[in-house]
Amino acid sequence: MAIQIRGSGSNGVATSSTTNTVTASASPQSGDVILLFYEQDPASSGAYGTLSTTDTMGTAKAQCSHADWSQLTMWGKISDGTEGTGFTVTSTVSQADTVATVLILYDDASGTLSFGTGQTTVDASSGGTWGYPAVTTTSADSWVVIGVGGGGNVSHGTAAIFSGWGGFTEQIDLAINGAWSAIGVGTQYVATASTVAAGTITSATTDVSLGVGIEIIRTAGGGGATATTFTGPSTGVDDVQSTDFTVGANGTITGTVTCTFTNSLSGTWSFATRDISSGTPTQTVKYTPSVPGTHVLGVTDNGGLTDATSINYVVASVSRPSSVTAGSWTDEAGGALVVADINDNSDSTGAKDPAGASYPVLAFTMDTPMAASVSQTCYFRGNNVAAGKQVRQVLFANDGTTVVATGAWKTMTGSLATYSDSLTPTATAYKGEIQTQAA
Repeated sequence: MAIQIRGSGSNGVATSSTTNTVTASASPQSGDVILLFYEQDPASSGAYGTLSTTDTMGTAKAQCSHADWSQLTMWGKISDGTEGTGFTVTSTVSQADTVATVLILYDDASGTLSFGTGQTTVDASSGGTWGYPAVTTTSADSWVVIGVGGGGNVSHGTAAIFSGWGGFTEQIDLAINGAWSAIGVGTQYVATASTVAAGTITSATTDVSLGVGIEIIRTAGGGGATATTFTGPSTGVDDVQSTDFTVGANGTITGTVTCTFTNSLSGTWSFATRDISSGTPTQTVKYTPSVPGTHVLGVTDNGGLTDATSINYVVASVSRPSSVTAGSWTDEAGGALVVADINDNSDSTGAKDPAGASYPVLAFTMDTPMAASVSQTCYFRGNNVAAGKQVRQVLFANDGTTVVATGAWKTMTGSLATYSDSLTPTATAYKGEIQTQAA
């Protein structure tokens, strides 16, 4: 469990240009380290221009140059996961030739990565060894990354010129054959806080050189995933889709894990499976039960992870009106209590609104009583009701007079508008009324 390479890339531009775009072999993910190196050979001595990047790399971590021949710049950024694979460096002054390279690092055990202080060195003597600076690490289990470049006096005869990396592992070796720019990048794991001494690597091209270096600090995390996680609601209503259930893992996910959802009673998932990965560590899914009762909902996976604890999803039965006094009312699926189509011609039961005026009232008896202290959403819809009246729902005990739940008055908006109440009866509800009144 340590720092790893997610992707890299390099690109040489051998003709006069103000830009160089390098493409990484993989997109960085949130929390990754992005290191971008850029070596430039100016078209006019010392004319390096002002540099910028199109991928918000920010201020350079290290930069050094010879007075006339070449400049080496290193940027570093903690990825937010939106950068993609393309990284472009732009100079305000056209350059004779340039080389750019990108290195993307991540921690394979949910650790956190950060930067030490960038270091530089300049070797103005022309030789076959190109120098890199000393880098002092501040923590154990870190990496030191170095970059060497330069030249500008002698054109390269091959695209790979570096060797003799010593304790470093070569990651990038790119020179422009027939031009002057070159970059080499190496990495070294450092087990304990210490100083990696300055040194040199061998170059096939004898020339002046530049070097940069930086520590990548690793703060240990929680480790890789060993089990799935599964959270969501514990109660629902028959034939009504649930709110979101969320599936994930208890650590960093290796590769892609396909999660399959299970249920002990009849019901339907909005997705039969969902894929999770380090880039998409959680997914959501909804469940629609087909029968009342306790549905044991769970998740299995193909990644060898321990299954998450199942959820006991208690599903209440749907209460629907079995008899109504107004023939224009009909049942409509969609909620715990669903009644449709009250209109101005509905037959009144004789009940009156609180102001004393007579308005239509629908009385009904439930097929299945609503349990006490269990909250259910009750839906109803008005048809051909003049806008501006008010409507509410009232539930009664079996005697038809004892009120056990009362919804709030709602101003009606006109034909076919749908209204709902979230009601929690204080005792078992057997009967109900949809009442209207003047606004």
